[in-house]
Amino acid sequence: MLLDDLEKIPRARVHALTYREFLANPAERVRDICHFAGLAWNRPLPATLPLSRYTVTPPQADKWRQREASIAPHRSGLEEVGARAHAFIARSRMWHVAAPEVSAD
Repeated sequence: MLLDDLEKIPRARVHALTYREFLANPAERVRDICHFAGLAWNRPLPATLPLSRYTVTPPQADKWRQREASIAPHRSGLEEVGARAHAFIARSRMWHVAAPEVSAD
């Protein structure tokens, strides 16, 4: 499982965030990701992110409810994976808060 593989990555190489956090402030999140990766970012993001070419309909908060009946039989397993993913994100934040800043000198 992907989460098992993510747990094996050295802590210093992990920067995790939720999709919802990214969508709430894409420009700031891109800057954070680039800073973490040691990359410069000098291009502005559009006010609204473009849709993927595979997007059938624009995102909506409750869009998933259109498929709720199909999802229902799998929901408990999905909730377990979601909880595990959120726990991984929370741990990764603690790693970075606790980790000392590394100097480039």
